[in-house]
Amino acid sequence: MQIQQLFSVLALDPSVVQNSIDGGEGQPTLILSINGLLLKDLQPHISRMNKYLSNNSQISVSLHNGSYNFIITGPPHALYGLVTNLRKICTPNGSDQSKVKFSKQKLVFSMHFLVVGMPFYSQYLRDAANKVIDQDLNGKEL
Repeated sequence: MQIQQLFSVLALDPSVVQNSIDGGEGQPTLILSINGLLLKDLQPHISRMNKYLSNNSQISVSLHNGSYNFIITGPPHALYGLVTNLRKICTPNGSDQSKVKFSKQKLVFSMHFLVVGMPFYSQYLRDAANKVIDQDLNGKEL
């Protein structure tokens, strides 16, 4: 059994894919890396997104790679939704905020999708080990 069989991904509208590429985040996948944002600033956006997503489409912080570097996992369409919301608070690439009043400045951080085929580190693979043991190893432990 291949792990990919446990998680199906829906195709995204080509305009969504192009918008993400044009925005500098890359083609939407199952994992989004966010660098330069504190968890306290990120978590409310994730929670807000999850209010509108079904249980099998929830997104979550899967890895903390430091205080400002996080891996978010979930279906590509849900992660793309998070990206579009975060764009509203993010400084566009190459923009100069030096003449913008400090209280009006946007946050400086980056987001990009990782090229992966599985939602590693996530709740979506919680049952994968048991299924591999049952189906591939015929119930035998290693």
